[in-house]
Parts: sequence; structure tokens; C-alpha cells
Amino acid sequence: VTSDIETPTINGTQAS
Repeated sequence: VTSDIETPTINGTQAS
């Protein structure tokens, strides 16, 4: 997946 920047979570992974 791409780096989550605007999204709170990506595929269940917490965004930093």
C-alpha cells in the first residue's frame, strides 16, 4: 500500500 498521510488508518495500520 501507499504511505498513509491524510488517512487515519490504512488496512488496519495506524497512521503516524
